[in-house]
Amino acid sequence: MPRLLDRIRKLRLKYGPLVRLAERSSLFLNFIEKRPVIKPILERLKPQPLLPEDFVDELQRLIVNARPEAKILIYSPYLYDEAVERYLGVMETATKRGVRIIVYTLTSEHRSIRWRDGHRALIEKLRKVGVEVRERMNMHEKAVIVLDGENMVAYFGSLNPLSKYRGKADYMLKFTHPEVVNALYLFLETLAVESEREIEE
Repeated sequence: MPRLLDRIRKLRLKYGPLVRLAERSSLFLNFIEKRPVIKPILERLKPQPLLPEDFVDELQRLIVNARPEAKILIYSPYLYDEAVERYLGVMETATKRGVRIIVYTLTSEHRSIRWRDGHRALIEKLRKVGVEVRERMNMHEKAVIVLDGENMVAYFGSLNPLSKYRGKADYMLKFTHPEVVNALYLFLETLAVESEREIEE
């Protein structure tokens, strides 16, 4: 085991983060070229970075095109009127045809919510269009999980999906491999339970 760790350290020193190994190591690239069946798998495992505008467009399309049995989970600690209003129409249409949309957000009583009445009003607006809103006492994750049959997508990053963003300072990473999406989904669901349990204790 120590020898393996030493080899990993050497690789990191030579190539930087291991996630970039495939892009920098000629040996690894040659290995992939000789086994073309591996390349699409690795491509699906690698996340795609999205700028805020691209993420917003994608999320709107996903909600519009979601099938009745689809489930969309949005993790957005903060809410902003312009961002919520942007999605209300497509969310209402989707929930009416059977799409289940769940929004996790901080309770309006949380100490970091400055505009409490506004936050509470936006929660009610979401509920009126058929969105399930689950208020949390403790959360920081910003993510979206889409479970729509074979169309499974996860977005993780620094962007609050239903709040304002700061130009190019915010981003989202898009994951499309089903195993990765499922793992992230289970992680977020576990985190939602455990973080609230910590508050209760």
